[in-house]
Formats: sequence, C-alpha cells, structure tokens
Amino acid sequence: MLEQLWTMFRHEMSAFTGALPDERGRFRRERLNAGLSTPGWSAHIFHLGPHAVGLAVLRGLDTEEHILSSFFVA
Repeated sequence: MLEQLWTMFRHEMSAFTGALPDERGRFRRERLNAGLSTPGWSAHIFHLGPHAVGLAVLRGLDTEEHILSSFFVA
C-alpha cells in the first residue's frame, strides 16, 4: 500500500518539482525505501476507517531532532 501512496505523492509533487517517472513509469523512492529499511527512519500509513488515505516518512528517530521527511494525504 505504501508504494501506491508514494506514487500518488510523487505524482502530485511533480507539478512543483518537475520530476518525471523513469522509463518503467516509477518515481524516485529513496526516502520511502529508507523509511522501510534504514535505522532511524520509519514509514507510516494513515487510515480513515478501513481506507488508506495518506503516508508519512520520518527520519532522525535515533536523534534528539525528528524530521518529517515526506507527508501526503490523498
């Protein structure tokens, strides 16, 4: 589910960043990958009832200052 929400997020942001998908139709996802596998990072899905409606990627969870790296609500 996070991968689908990430694609929606990156698509929305592309209007501001100019980022385009690669030849396979995928946007960059280094921050999402870090949120899923790197210590000090985390990725979360927001739900409204049974529906996934957003995501957040956080970093710096192993330091005093936590950073909201990415945030999206569909």
